[in-house]
Amino acid sequence: MYGIRGVMYNWIKDYLTNRQQYVSLQDVCSSSLCVTYCGVPQGSVLDPLLFLIYVNDIGNVLPNKTVKLFAYDTNIFIFHQDISMINIMANEYMFSFSQWFVANKLSPNIDKTCFITLANHKVQNPITLINGFKIANVHYCKYLGLYINQDLKWTIHIDQLCGKLQKVAGIFYRIRSKLSQTCLTAI
Repeated sequence: MYGIRGVMYNWIKDYLTNRQQYVSLQDVCSSSLCVTYCGVPQGSVLDPLLFLIYVNDIGNVLPNKTVKLFAYDTNIFIFHQDISMINIMANEYMFSFSQWFVANKLSPNIDKTCFITLANHKVQNPITLINGFKIANVHYCKYLGLYINQDLKWTIHIDQLCGKLQKVAGIFYRIRSKLSQTCLTAI
């Protein structure tokens, strides 16, 4: 589909077929077995590129809708005046994604899948499902490094950021007497 043919196709095919794996714990290793799964080897240099090529068409699951992809995250945004219509649309979209997952021999991580409802008034919690599993309706979520809460306030994001900054400040405080002024300035 992406025009990979000839030498490059054979190189990728060779890389992904007849793979072996074993378990090593301390000084004991299991025997090698052939890997009989689909996908790409995790932790390899090519892993991110091959994975993105593999899932690149996920954006076509919902024609005329914008599916946001960033690294390993997929996001959809649903807008409507009627919350019950949003719930219907969300369940239809999740059904379409479920079919795509099955066709591509993938499964979503239900524990990391959630939705947030942003509204200017209180709404009854909608229920959204993937393959019969209820998706968590959360009060806040992380999107591109920002914590967004359903009231569109920054308190959770600021709290998270302050926690990270306190840790870094604590580390700097502890190492300040152990490093040279040049090194501290560079840091």
